[in-house]
Amino acid sequence: NIDWGTDNPGDIADLVDGPSVVEPALASSGAVLAGSLFCTVWDAFSQERILDGSVSLVISGYAPVTANEDGVYSFAAVPDGTYTVTVRADGYVSQDQALDMAGDIESLVFPLVLEGTEGEDEGEGEPGGGCGSGAKQESQAGNVFVLGVLGLAMVFSRRRRV
Repeated sequence: NIDWGTDNPGDIADLVDGPSVVEPALASSGAVLAGSLFCTVWDAFSQERILDGSVSLVISGYAPVTANEDGVYSFAAVPDGTYTVTVRADGYVSQDQALDMAGDIESLVFPLVLEGTEGEDEGEGEPGGGCGSGAKQESQAGNVFVLGVLGLAMVFSRRRRV
């Protein structure tokens, strides 16, 4: 619980009595651990998970993620910042969503619409971009949260064994 009111190492050194190492200083409002991002991708009409998609985190050094666990695509360690998440899958209209990461576990849902059907039959199964029924969306969000916690547990357990 150390909040010096600054992230300048020189200013922090002036506030500390005795010998200490104050670098690297954590950026103001920064997190000790980078955040994680989990994107659940499914067909907006049938609500079937899409397993052959691609999720990109634009402006970052990450390659697009194609590996997934039942339609959940993840980025394990995302530095704080503002990004655009782009989701693509063959035969579907791609989607973009803005994201501000701040050291948290973020979960995004992408109900993709088949190409050529965008805007048609709105209200029936919500193919026009809706997230589906509230119960289905809550269930999916719960699944994403559980997968996120399990992913973090795996990361930490691997670090302890090394």
